[in-house]
Amino acid sequence: MNMLIWAIQAAGLNRAKIRDVLAYLPEPWPGVTGDIQLSACLDDVGDVCLAIFERGDWRFYTRTELAIPKGYIPPRDRLSRSANEAAQK
Repeated sequence: MNMLIWAIQAAGLNRAKIRDVLAYLPEPWPGVTGDIQLSACLDDVGDVCLAIFERGDWRFYTRTELAIPKGYIPPRDRLSRSANEAAQK
């Protein structure tokens, strides 16, 4: 939230200027959970964890532990599947 407030203060109430200010941050933004680094398309590229409450305690699973690939994951719907994949279902 602080990053957004700062961007509004720097750019004014103009969506395009706010986006540009955020897109061209020279360094990662220092956030509560660590540095927030944005990719060229303004996605947070930081590591993601899944927290599950198990046996009375929180367990944190990383992307690696869950075998979730990093980067762009293409959508898997009827339009983007090949005919062979659709026939196997």
